[in-house]
Amino acid sequence: MAFQSKDSSSEGHKREQQFAPPPRQYGLQPRQMGRTMGRSMNRWNNPLPSVDFSKTTQTKVSDPGYPEHTISTKGKIEDARPVTVTIPEESLLSEVQELPPERVIPELQESVGRGGVNRKEDVEIVQYYLLELGLLSETDTLPQEAGTLLEEAQIPHLIAALYTFQEEVLHWQNRDANIGGPSSKTLEALKTITPEQAKAQMEKYPAIKAKREADAAAKAKADAEAQKKREQERAKLKASQAAKKKEQERIEKLKNEASDQNSVENKLKGLESNKEIAAFLIDYVDHNPAFVIQAIKNNSGWIANENTDDLSFAILTKIGKSKLGSIDKELLQYFRATLDSGWTGDEELEWMQAIDRVLSGSVESVGLPSENKLDELMKKERLTPEEVKEARGYIEILDEPKVKEGLFFLLQEKVLYANQRDNISSGEKKEGGTCNLTALAMALSYLGVSNPNSEKQYEDALEDLRVEKELPARTTAAGWGGVAKELGVKYEIIKMNFTGSKDFFQNDIKIKHLEKGHSVMLSIGGTSGGHIIRLQSINDSGVIVDDPFGKSNLKEGSNRAWDRFNDPSSEFPERNYNNQGENVGEDILWPWEDVTVHKFRWIAYLKIMKN
Repeated sequence: MAFQSKDSSSEGHKREQQFAPPPRQYGLQPRQMGRTMGRSMNRWNNPLPSVDFSKTTQTKVSDPGYPEHTISTKGKIEDARPVTVTIPEESLLSEVQELPPERVIPELQESVGRGGVNRKEDVEIVQYYLLELGLLSETDTLPQEAGTLLEEAQIPHLIAALYTFQEEVLHWQNRDANIGGPSSKTLEALKTITPEQAKAQMEKYPAIKAKREADAAAKAKADAEAQKKREQERAKLKASQAAKKKEQERIEKLKNEASDQNSVENKLKGLESNKEIAAFLIDYVDHNPAFVIQAIKNNSGWIANENTDDLSFAILTKIGKSKLGSIDKELLQYFRATLDSGWTGDEELEWMQAIDRVLSGSVESVGLPSENKLDELMKKERLTPEEVKEARGYIEILDEPKVKEGLFFLLQEKVLYANQRDNISSGEKKEGGTCNLTALAMALSYLGVSNPNSEKQYEDALEDLRVEKELPARTTAAGWGGVAKELGVKYEIIKMNFTGSKDFFQNDIKIKHLEKGHSVMLSIGGTSGGHIIRLQSINDSGVIVDDPFGKSNLKEGSNRAWDRFNDPSSEFPERNYNNQGENVGEDILWPWEDVTVHKFRWIAYLKIMKN
């Protein structure tokens, strides 16, 4: 607002004093200024006073030193004679009073509220604003006798009012009841907000508070459920690990069991039939074949009217023909010899023929037509680790080397693709570094190694195992290689820091490793570090790989490029088991012209460790 008054100059010099409202902040309208400490200022909105000549005649006023003024009245004229009256202009303005200057509110000097000592002058400034907003009562203000420096305990009502202002008026969740000096946002808001606006904000607060409390309760519930789930998973993992450890200890005990005549006889005492003995010996078949052989030899010594061929038949029946290929060859030969030692019935003859097929390397080693079972598996586009293991068992017993090599090579392309973009272990975010364990998961799958935790994604289960065993970082060979070793798989680096060549991949890698049933992993270069993939196959066109991240293209030297999904500009999804995306990294062909100019970091093979 503004006011103006005339001074004694003939032109009427203007004098103005402007009061601009403060800027708008916090989404609220500014209130009018013009405050004093303790009361509202006079806003000077009344018009200037004027001289009242309502009962005078029309008079011409003249004076040599002043401009001429004409004054009109409404009264009757008794005497119409002209009268000349000299009236100085200052007389006309004699009723205009000079207004006192506005009292300006002092600026805050230091902080006010919680967290330190307060200056009395600063406290009074903040009190003034809180009083105007109705957040502080007169009875709660400082007494006149208060000292110049005030402790926090001396201004409890002001602190409470600041809490209310920040929480219920400004709707701040993080409130501190402190004004941190003249530039404080709380102070700026106090200066800006009107009582009406403050009231409106406070009326909205209960609904806001209720929503916040509901959101907090929902979050707390979700956090509690997540924590409970994590604890259950940890407990389940711990129980699984304990069971696995117990089983390993049991197997180790079976392996180390003495297989001399007396030891075996002592173990089997009390068993009264071949059926009972066969049930007892079934675990020894896989882990201590010598113990089983000695048990068959000793059989006639403690069970009357029972022959060795009867015990062999009972054990074989318990094992089943489908598992003959996994039995120790020496034990199979002993089974065959005992079955053929006496009278041979049709059932025994069938078992002898099945054992002969296994020992001769026939594809029909499991007692079933191999062209049915193995062909059934090899016709599938993709195989689980368990199916791969079964197929490998059939291939292993084949006698023809070239057939075995061809089937092992073909089996490489049957492995399920693993995508690192949906991994959630160890707090992974977008595009995290889990290519190592994801490539390892595919390599282990080809070797027939099952996921150690079927309730989790394979590579996430591998990361859990690495953490549990306190192995080095997964980005190192000691890290991912240590995980492989825990699962009975050994790795060996074939070559490091080399430029690819067709001869190397065709002869050293394909013939010596892919056709021998080994898994192969390699690391390619890049400006942001290496990247690990699984090598799947090699043909006349180039090298075929399964890249866990996406479609990688080799460049000259240590460079590479990516085709992310089918759209280079697309964003990767958040890591979630449900966000696999397109498996564009599967069956990628690197042409020989790219392979032969790229510098690879390393290449390694993996195979099952022998007991």
